[in-house]
Amino acid sequence: MPEELLSYYYTNPDTKVKLQFQIILQCAPLLKGIKVSNIMTMATSSCGYLTELLAGTGITYRILYCSKGRSLVLFYRKRALMEHLKKEQVHLFLREYGYEDDTLDSNLYRLAARCREFAKIGLSFPHEIGAFLEYPMEDVKDFIRKQGKDFLCNGYWKVYHNPANAMAIFNAYDRAKTCAVEEFIKGESIFEITRRLL
Repeated sequence: MPEELLSYYYTNPDTKVKLQFQIILQCAPLLKGIKVSNIMTMATSSCGYLTELLAGTGITYRILYCSKGRSLVLFYRKRALMEHLKKEQVHLFLREYGYEDDTLDSNLYRLAARCREFAKIGLSFPHEIGAFLEYPMEDVKDFIRKQGKDFLCNGYWKVYHNPANAMAIFNAYDRAKTCAVEEFIKGESIFEITRRLL
C-alpha cells in the first residue's frame, strides 16, 4: 500500500473518514466475509461512530477495554463467531482459561475481563484471544507454550504448523485488504464494501 495513501487517510482531519479507513485496512478479511472476527486498537473518542459505520453490515463490535484514550475493540459476525467458538477444539481450549459458559455474551464478557487484567499488569492481551480471532488452535497453543518463539513463519499470527496453509490464508487476507481499500478509494462505504464478499 503506497505510503502517501496511508498518510493521507491517517492524517485526514475528518475523524469519521479516518476511522472508516482504519476499519477497512485492519478488518478487511472480516468485511469481505473470509474471517469471523478482527481486533483493532482505536481512539476511544471515535467509538461513538461505530454503530453508525457498521449499520446494516451484519458486523457488531465489543469494546474489550479502554486505557489512556485508546480502546481495544473486537469486531465480529455474531452467528459465525458463535459457531466457531462451539467447535470442540476451540471450546475445550477456552475452558482451560476459565471460559465456563457456552454463550457468546459470557465468553466475550470473560475475554473483556481478561483483557483488563492483562492491561493492568502491562501486557497487551491474553493469548487465548487467538481462539476468538480464528487462528489455528495448534498455532495458538504453541505460541503460548513456546512464548512466541521458534515459529516457522509470521504474518497475521505466528505459525508453528502447516506454513503453506497459513501463507495461503495470509494471501487471501491481503487480497481482501487490497479489494476493500480500492473500493473505499472509489467512494464506497463500509456497508457497500461488505455487500461484495470474496
